[in-house]
Amino acid sequence: MGERQRHRARAVRGDDTGANKATGFAGYFVGRVAVNGTLLPYAGAMQIDHPLDPANKTLSQSLVQSPDMMSIYNGNITTDANGDATVALPAYFEALNGDYRYQLTVVGQFAQAIVAEKIANNQFKIKTDKPSVEVSWQVTGVRHDPYANANRIAVEQEKSAQERGRYLYPEGFGQPTEMGVANVVGAPAMAPREAQTIIPPALANVPAPERPADDGRLQEVQP
Repeated sequence: MGERQRHRARAVRGDDTGANKATGFAGYFVGRVAVNGTLLPYAGAMQIDHPLDPANKTLSQSLVQSPDMMSIYNGNITTDANGDATVALPAYFEALNGDYRYQLTVVGQFAQAIVAEKIANNQFKIKTDKPSVEVSWQVTGVRHDPYANANRIAVEQEKSAQERGRYLYPEGFGQPTEMGVANVVGAPAMAPREAQTIIPPALANVPAPERPADDGRLQEVQP
């Protein structure tokens, strides 16, 4: 794609309909993907080959979600003969996070455990009422790095004038598909088949989309 065309392509939309319906994918990326901004998925998940039957099954897991830009750290530690333990956190912990929360769970016996000293110098201290107690701990923090501070997620927002009266998931509210927000978003521009990169073998037999009527270059998509 030429320099001019590359800068003109403002947005690309993918649909798992039409020629893509057989694959189940609206987009397929192989390798690292960088996003300079915020992803807005309806749901987040990961999928891998199933550890117990990798040749025949997949395993999917939902991602942990929060209204905050939350970081989670956890581990196990055993207190010493005096019931003391110091948990060391990454050297960047306080530079990245604030607004800390703590959880402690005693493992293997009845005992009490407290946070004896809060986080300072990227560590915190645990105290148990007995010696040699294993404690499972979890600490969360909310990111306060420059990007996070400048780009907080707006948890509740009004829909735009274009989207108002429509739904992200119309079927879930007993509405027809035509009432979806997706129907008021501009249609995608397609690259010619020869401009596409290598396709995974499982998708190789899917029919190619029709070539655009013009010279085949990416078209500008209005936001």
